[in-house]
Amino acid sequence: FILNIDIRTTALFAVIINFIQVIFLALNYFLHKSYKGAGWWLIWGILVAGGFAFLVSRTFYVFDEKYAVFFQNIFLVAGLISLYIGILRFFDRKVNKSFPIISFVIFLLINFVFSFIQDRADIRSILLNLYVFLWQIVVSYLLYKHKPGSVKTIANFLAIILLGVSVFYALKVITVIKNPESGFFLSSDINTQLVYIFGVVVSLFLSFGLIIMVNQKLNSDMRLAKEHFEMIFNASPDAVLITEINTGKIIQVNNSFTDITGYSKEDAIGKTTNDIGLWRYSDGRNHMIEEIMERGSFNRGEFKFYKKDDKIIWASISISSINLYGKPHFISGIRDISHLKETERQLRVKNLELEKVNAEKDKIFSVVSHDLRNALNGFLGFTDLLVKGSKNFNNEEIFSFATDMNSSAINLQKLMSNLLEWSFFKRGLIKVKLENIPLSGFLDEIIAQVIDAAHIKNITITKSVPSGLFVFTDKTILSICLR
Repeated sequence: FILNIDIRTTALFAVIINFIQVIFLALNYFLHKSYKGAGWWLIWGILVAGGFAFLVSRTFYVFDEKYAVFFQNIFLVAGLISLYIGILRFFDRKVNKSFPIISFVIFLLINFVFSFIQDRADIRSILLNLYVFLWQIVVSYLLYKHKPGSVKTIANFLAIILLGVSVFYALKVITVIKNPESGFFLSSDINTQLVYIFGVVVSLFLSFGLIIMVNQKLNSDMRLAKEHFEMIFNASPDAVLITEINTGKIIQVNNSFTDITGYSKEDAIGKTTNDIGLWRYSDGRNHMIEEIMERGSFNRGEFKFYKKDDKIIWASISISSINLYGKPHFISGIRDISHLKETERQLRVKNLELEKVNAEKDKIFSVVSHDLRNALNGFLGFTDLLVKGSKNFNNEEIFSFATDMNSSAINLQKLMSNLLEWSFFKRGLIKVKLENIPLSGFLDEIIAQVIDAAHIKNITITKSVPSGLFVFTDKTILSICLR
């Protein structure tokens, strides 16, 4: 049947098939631009189709025979080199540019010589078939040796196909060497037609094999991306949940969601946050929803949530929109900040306590300053009398002044001791010593400390306390309060 088909028809059929495969390779490239090598495979398809087009042009005498033969061979070999580079880049291997460049230049020079200087169809045929054989061996080795595990099956299949077809081209080289006339590419013999048929079949296998390989790599990458996402999703210390935008239903939660809220995956999936009781109030939530609808995201809002056991937690929430399974979803991250809120509360309490202590300190300093000034004024008053009127006073009066001065000094010493003890108490260096204190007798001691200052100011101090009244407190604190 093959012998009854004109070689021009076979060549034209090969061109049509190759241009169809170029369309598929172009679609593959535009759909998977992110994958290295897809562009080089498109170049390979275009060059091979162009090589067959130059071959067909020879039958219609579109170009001069020599130019058509020259460019036909150049396009076919350049296409194989592009295939080689594309596979290296797809497998993420380093491309050694010198090897394909030197190889192509050698082929170009030999092809030029035996096309324009010495017209030898047999040598051109041997050279072309030899190069096709060698490059198919190289590409087959790359597919077998450097394939990633995700495309192992299809890469091995293509390697076997190329290896098998390379044997045919090796036999073609031997045939042309034995019979130079069989190297004429427009003869209708069985060998020549098989060259075209094998070329078309191999191109089709390679084209669809490469497309399948890209899709397998894509599926593998998507699976890995999904696994990485799930790993990060579940490893996050924050509670993460994914909800449908349209219905608000939860479709997935991570392990931290259960740890933080107490709701298991079974409790949450298929329900809304309102259904499970995570939200129980609308304050701030409506504003959050408005911002999400306007911007598509919400960042760092602080809200109260209810755990499964009805305990309230404070959480910082961030929400972003994602496309999942072809539908819009929200992914929400909830960070438990209850401990931060508790720390803030404790800081506020400490600040209030500090303000209170500072106010007490100011008040105590005012009292102490007043007491010290009165005690010193009394002491200075007595010494002033002694200095100015010592010659006019007898021994009894001097003894009285000295006694009063000693009393003032003792009171001043007690005052300083009380102040020092109060300071130790506030710094936590001493503990409060609670005891039953007879208030009447204790008041007598306090009055004795300030009586001199009261006499100088003509102030009368009256005590009206039942004799049997006791106070259960610390002496130092009571002394400071009474003074």
